[in-house]
Amino acid sequence: MLLEIEDVAKSFGGLQAVSGCTFSVEKGSITGLIGPNGAGKTTTFNIVAGVFGPDSGSVRFAGRDVTGMPSHKLFGMGLVRTFQIPHEFGHLTVRDNLMTVPSGQPGERLLGAWLAPAKTRETEDRIRAQADDVLEFLKLDRVAGDPAGTLSGGQKKLLELGRAMMAEPALILLDEPGAGVNPTLLEHLGDMIIELNRTRGYSICIIEHNMDMIAKLCDPVIVMAQGAVLTQGTMDEVRKDKRVLDAYLGGSR
Repeated sequence: MLLEIEDVAKSFGGLQAVSGCTFSVEKGSITGLIGPNGAGKTTTFNIVAGVFGPDSGSVRFAGRDVTGMPSHKLFGMGLVRTFQIPHEFGHLTVRDNLMTVPSGQPGERLLGAWLAPAKTRETEDRIRAQADDVLEFLKLDRVAGDPAGTLSGGQKKLLELGRAMMAEPALILLDEPGAGVNPTLLEHLGDMIIELNRTRGYSICIIEHNMDMIAKLCDPVIVMAQGAVLTQGTMDEVRKDKRVLDAYLGGSR
């Protein structure tokens, strides 16, 4: 398993946000994480991504215990997350937003830029080519030179995905990529996620409230309720589970 979450718990004051949560993400899968609002999905993502540590339990990534490890170290290991609300650098161009992602660029250090200008240019050229490849893949190449703040909401979601791609991750955690995206662009976004998984080998775990998108993309689907895993299986299986209906509807209907 690429990611293993074992008996994770987290509370904020008197609120138990996650309680005894256990599930795993298999390498090469697109795993869906669903549940009603307040089920603990985003808190679980934040724990996995190193935003904060759990009160108890463990997180293993690529066979290594990473419980409580900060986000920047997890990023270096290939675990990357996106956010429900995009966090672009609005005044930078779309291309430059992507080019800021790779770490260890010699141009980031003043001495490096002065003492090794040829290496700096070579690195920038390589990263620019990588960014242009990502933009072409996502069909954002026509807006590459535009300020990122001028993009539509759906385009900003694609840019978030592109920044994750620039890190060449082993696992991407996608937090509600479909939120606020128009249906046409949502279809395109779903196709891009499938393509990343099938042709580029990315493993993906996705939180999403759009059940049609989850059905299109994900197997398995993990259902959370009240901070813990309620059930998991294919989308057809979880849709027929009475406990899932009760969790979403608050009782039998």
